[in-house]
Amino acid sequence: MKRTLSILLSLILAFSMIGFAATAEDEITHITVYNFYPNTQTFDGWLNTYFEKTLGIHLDVIVADNEKLQTMIAGESLPDMGNFRLNNTIENAMMGDLLVNLDDYADQLPNIYERFPTVVEYSKAMFSCGKDGLYMMPTQIGIYNNYPIDTDTQSIKLRWDAYMKVGAPRIDSWDTLIEVLGDMMEAVPEGEEGIKTWGMAFHGNNGQDTGLANIVLSVEGIMANVKNSLLYYDLKTGELGEMFADDSPWYNAMKVIFNANQAGVLDPDTLTQTYDQLRAKNRLGGTLSVLTGQYTGPYNTAAHLNNEENPSGYLEIAEDWLYPVGAAPQTYGSYGLSISAKSQHIDKCVELLNLLYDPSFNLVLYNGPQGELWDIDEKGELYATDKFWNEYMINNEATLSDGTVFSTGSWWGPYPYAECTETGLGEGKVYRETSWLEVKYKETEYKVYDLWRSVYAEEGWQTPSQAYHSWGHHLSQVTWTNFFEAMDDDTLIVFNACKQVWLEDMYKMAFAADEAEFDALFEDLQTRLAELGVEKVYAWGYEQAEKAIALEESFAG
Repeated sequence: MKRTLSILLSLILAFSMIGFAATAEDEITHITVYNFYPNTQTFDGWLNTYFEKTLGIHLDVIVADNEKLQTMIAGESLPDMGNFRLNNTIENAMMGDLLVNLDDYADQLPNIYERFPTVVEYSKAMFSCGKDGLYMMPTQIGIYNNYPIDTDTQSIKLRWDAYMKVGAPRIDSWDTLIEVLGDMMEAVPEGEEGIKTWGMAFHGNNGQDTGLANIVLSVEGIMANVKNSLLYYDLKTGELGEMFADDSPWYNAMKVIFNANQAGVLDPDTLTQTYDQLRAKNRLGGTLSVLTGQYTGPYNTAAHLNNEENPSGYLEIAEDWLYPVGAAPQTYGSYGLSISAKSQHIDKCVELLNLLYDPSFNLVLYNGPQGELWDIDEKGELYATDKFWNEYMINNEATLSDGTVFSTGSWWGPYPYAECTETGLGEGKVYRETSWLEVKYKETEYKVYDLWRSVYAEEGWQTPSQAYHSWGHHLSQVTWTNFFEAMDDDTLIVFNACKQVWLEDMYKMAFAADEAEFDALFEDLQTRLAELGVEKVYAWGYEQAEKAIALEESFAG
C-alpha cells in the first residue's frame, strides 16, 4: 500500500511539473480522436484545458458513427486515435496496416505494459488478427458500478414524494407498478417549471435505439441480445434462449411497455426524444419512475433529498421479484483505443495513451482537477473539499476556479478505468468521488431515506442495496462474452437486416392500438426475421457462447 501511495504521489508531482512545461511552450498540438465521447463540449471545457496544461495537446472529437468509420478505414484516413472497432473487431483497420503496433513504444507506455500485462496478452490473443503485437488497448478495466449503497441505475426507482402521496403501496408486479404510476401521475401532475409528469419515459433516438425491452429485462436478471447474437441469457437460471421465440422474456418485456402505454403512463415522446432530452425531464422531476440507463443525479440533489418540508428524490423499490443486473467486472476491459499509423502526432498520442491509464489522471477524469472538489492530505489520503460538500453535493454541479461548470453524469467515453476501482488512497476511496463510502453514507442520512425506511420498516432495511444483496438478487453480467469472435460477413448481413426489422416493429408494438395488434405485430416480426434467416444468427450465438465459456476458463488459467 505504501509503495502504491508513493507511486501515485510521485506521478501527481510529475504531472504538475509537466503542466508548467507545457504551459510555457505556447504551442498546442491538436489531436483528432474518434469515439472518445459523444458530447464534445466535455472536452471543450475544463478537460481540454487540463490536457493543454499537462501534455500540450487539444483533443478534437469525432462522434462515433459506423458508416463514417467504414469510410475512413476504406479511405485510409483514420483520425489520430480512437476506438476503431467495427463489429467487435479491429480487423478492417488491421487489414490495411492502419494501426500502430504499441509494442514498438512499450518503453513509453509503462502504465499499460507494467500495470496491465494480463490485459495486454488478452488483447494480443483476441484482437491482433494473427499479427504479432498490441494494436488495441482495452479500456474500462476493473469493477464497474458495484456501489456499496445502491444498485445504481439497473433498478426501478420512483420519485419518492409522489409515491408517498399515493400511500406507497408495495409493488408486487409490473402490472401493479403501472397502476401505481397512474395514481402518482394524478397526485403529482406537474414537475418543476410546470413540466407534465409521466409514469415511464424512455429515449428512442428517432427509432435508432434497440434497447427498449432491455430496460425491463435488466431488472429481471436477464441480458438481452448477447453480443448481437439475438439471444438472451437468464442470469438466474443460466438459460441461453432466442429473443424472438414465443412467450420469450423479450416478448413479455415489450408487453410491459405496451401495457404502460395502454394505461396512459408512457411518455409519448419515447420514440423520438434523445437521451439528453430525457435527462432534462428527469432533472425537473418530470418522470415518476426511472429505469436502466436513466441517471438520477440531475434531480437527486441534496436540495431535493434533504428538503425539510417535502423531501424528494428517485429511490429504488425493494421487491423480491426484481433482480437488478449490474455490468460485469471487466477483468480484461471493454472497448479499446488504437493509434493511427498515419497520424502526424504518434508520439503525442502515445503520451496521451499512457496518461489515460494513470491512476492520478482517473481521479481528475471523474472528479475534476485536483484541489477543486478533491485533494490529498498530509497523510496521503483523498478527501472531499468544502466546495464538494457545500456546492457539488447540494446542486450536483460546481463552478471550477477557471469558471467552467463541472457536472458528472453528463459525459461518458471509453476511458481506461471503471468508477469503482480502488485508488489505494484511503479506505472506500474509488475513482469516482460520488461513490466514496462517506459520500454514499451521507446520502442515506438525508430525509428522503427516512421515508424509504418507513415503507420497509417491517424488514428493517437501511438501503435498497441491503435488500437486494440479502436476497442475492443483485446480479452482474457474465464476462465470457469478452471472448466472442467477430461475426462473419454473411451472418453480419443477416443480423443487420434483422436489426432493421426489429427496430421497426419494436416501437410499433410499444404503441400498438390494442393487444390484438400487438400480437399481430410480433407474429409479423417473427415471420420477417425467419425469412431473413435469423436462425443463422441464433446458431452463431450458441456456437460462440459455448466456445467463449471454454476459452475464458482456459485463459484464466
